[in-house]
Amino acid sequence: MLTLFIASTSLKTTSSKFNRTLQNFKMFFLNSKVGIASSLRRERERLHLKQSEMADQLGVSRSTQICYEKGSTEPTTGYLRSAQSIGADVFSILYGDDVGSGSVDWSRLQQCAEAVEFFCLRFAPSCPTTYRWKMIRELYQALPKSNEIEEPLSLTENLALDTLKKIWASYGK
Repeated sequence: MLTLFIASTSLKTTSSKFNRTLQNFKMFFLNSKVGIASSLRRERERLHLKQSEMADQLGVSRSTQICYEKGSTEPTTGYLRSAQSIGADVFSILYGDDVGSGSVDWSRLQQCAEAVEFFCLRFAPSCPTTYRWKMIRELYQALPKSNEIEEPLSLTENLALDTLKKIWASYGK
């Protein structure tokens, strides 16, 4: 079972903060013109690598790299972690250049990816793969960082599921 943590003295307060955070990021991420595909291509070019060179360094085939950059296939968190190890700015890949820089909490990102995958398998099987990374980004941003947690409270199913239902309900709007 996935475990996502949030901290709060009361569930009501956390839920209110969570909803505000979700709304703030919803506008940017759902309407973002910079997707994972174009961000990957831009980052590869910044590193002065050809598609085949990046693919070799990240342990994928050239055709997989091409699919990632076209947006026909979405990269895995393992791929993104490998990209970071060769100097790619994964925060920029996920959120675009205009958001600023930051570091990626890999454990939190993986949990978000797994939560979205579970949600899509169970509740939204028609969800396109290109929209899944948008869902992962929103969930990642909506959840507090591990260093902000005062008293961990496991609300995996309720919090993540409610958040993902809201994100999915806004799909296409």
